[in-house]
Amino acid sequence: MSISSFAQAMPEKEFKKHIGFNTTIILNNIFQPSGAPFTLMFKNQTKGNQAFRLGASLFFSNVYSNNNNQAQQNFNNNIQLTIGKEFQSSITKRWLWYSGADIAPYFQLSGFELTNQKITNISYGLSLRPFLGLRFNINARLYVATEAGLGLTYGFTNNTNTNNSVTNKSDGNQFSFGLNSASSLFLFYLF
Repeated sequence: MSISSFAQAMPEKEFKKHIGFNTTIILNNIFQPSGAPFTLMFKNQTKGNQAFRLGASLFFSNVYSNNNNQAQQNFNNNIQLTIGKEFQSSITKRWLWYSGADIAPYFQLSGFELTNQKITNISYGLSLRPFLGLRFNINARLYVATEAGLGLTYGFTNNTNTNNSVTNKSDGNQFSFGLNSASSLFLFYLF
């Protein structure tokens, strides 16, 4: 008499949502206390190899100093939102590359203040950022990723310079093009 048994492997659960942050803020503060933006990213897997991206980057810096008995305050405050689409392709079971593009509106308030002078810059605009990234799956729920891209930005700037109660204002617009290297490491959790 023979008895046969068959076992079926349970399929792996497919997680559709990703939440992650840029670890640069932690690493920079360990090695070099400076301002690094805090970036939070949410992804929703819309198809097997595509994801919708929504993120925010925040940076706030106020530095006070006293040089030659003259107090000085430097400030730089930024907020940037990110909306985009990501296309993914597996290299191996643990490695995956992805590409896509983000649209990112931003707002920045920066400048400095001395005893008798204050300069304030207000900037706002929109960036288009195509990107290419690499992801390593640590386990079924955790992965790290880095990405490089191009930045095409169009923005407006309002400058105010007050010196000894005399105020000068100027406005302008700008177009810039830049390359963003893959120098940031994101940590993501899938759920």
